[in-house]
Amino acid sequence: MNVALASKPAQAPAHQRFAPFLNYGLFALCAGLFLLPFMRSIFLGTDEGSLLCGGARIAHGQVFARDFFEVMGPGTLYWLAAFFKIFGVTFLAARICLFVSLMGTALTVYFLSCQVNSRYQVMPCIILAGPYFGMPVQGISHHIDSNFFALLSVVCLILWHARPRNALLIFAGILAGAVTCVLQPKGVLLFGALLVWLWLQRRKVPSPLLKMALLAAGYFSFIGLVLAYFWSQGALGSLVYDNLIYP
Repeated sequence: MNVALASKPAQAPAHQRFAPFLNYGLFALCAGLFLLPFMRSIFLGTDEGSLLCGGARIAHGQVFARDFFEVMGPGTLYWLAAFFKIFGVTFLAARICLFVSLMGTALTVYFLSCQVNSRYQVMPCIILAGPYFGMPVQGISHHIDSNFFALLSVVCLILWHARPRNALLIFAGILAGAVTCVLQPKGVLLFGALLVWLWLQRRKVPSPLLKMALLAAGYFSFIGLVLAYFWSQGALGSLVYDNLIYP
């Protein structure tokens, strides 16, 4: 019995096991203190007014491209409308949506920087925050939301590389599809970049074509569901015109 007990690996001290969670909690606290002062303002000369109006229209039952026209993709409008549905069509709901996107962006950048260099994890986050300070970008924006979903897609791929799970590849494809619905060129280029990265890993990954197929399945399934929804609402032709032909 003593031999069996001795053969068990010793557990790490509690402070070492909980250190990553404490680091993320401390980082989230600092990021929140940085972001919260900007939440009370609306910046003029941006697309925020159009997005707020469109999100409110969708929350009240209207359909993008059928009942109103916007040049940007529908992703941000429906993302914002989801918060309006949950919290009501209020300024607070809009700022909760914005805070989730900005905080999610900060946390994903912190996670990715930890994978690159465990010594200077915060440095890329500080570089990212620098251009944000004093600039009128802390508002509802399809650029902010597309960055958030794109970074989440990359996180899924990094997690898959560490622990191969087919579901992570599917989620990465779904998130790339979400980026396409927010900002079409960025989403298409992201999807292509993920495919290229998987192809470059073909000698290290068993069945690389299957992995690429899973990523593509998630991507095209999400895009297909979005197109099917707009088709069912009689808005598919208007969607194609608004987001592809008119721009």
